Amino acid sequence: MGYQLKKSYVTMVTTIIGFVLFLLYILRETEVETFTKEDLGKYLLLVVPVLIGVDMIGKFIFNLLDVSKNKDQKREKMDEFDTIIEYKSVRNFGLVFMLGFFISCLLFLVSTYIFYPFLSLFITLHVSGLILQASYIKYYEYGV
Repeated sequence: MGYQLKKSYVTMVTTIIGFVLFLLYILRETEVETFTKEDLGKYLLLVVPVLIGVDMIGKFIFNLLDVSKNKDQKREKMDEFDTIIEYKSVRNFGLVFMLGFFISCLLFLVSTYIFYPFLSLFITLHVSGLILQASYIKYYEYGV
C-alpha cells in the first residue's frame, strides 16, 4: 500500500473521530428551541481548532507508526498523476459541499429553528471531507 493511500485512510479515520466527538458535544450541550446566533458563533469558532487538533494528533501518530522500506524516499513533489487525482478529488468535495450548502439554505427558509440548518451544514462539511478522502483512495487504488 502506498504512502498516499495510508495517509488518506488515516485522514479519513481522524475526520470521523473529530466529527463524532464534536457532534456528540453539540447534541449534548444544546437544545433546539434555545439555540441562538451566539451558540452558532461559538460552535463555528470551536469546530476549526477541534478538527485541526484531531487531525494533527492523527498525523503525528501516523508519522510515528509509518514504517516502510522507502521511508526516506517519500515523494515530495507531485507528478501529473497526483495532480489529476487532486483535481478530481477536490471536484467531488466541491460538488458534495455545494449540494449540502443548498440544502442548508433551504432549511433556513423552511425551518423555524436555526439549529437544523447549522446541523445540516456541519454534517455536510464532514461528509464532503470523507468524500474527498474516499476519492483519493479510489483514484489511487483503481486509477483515474
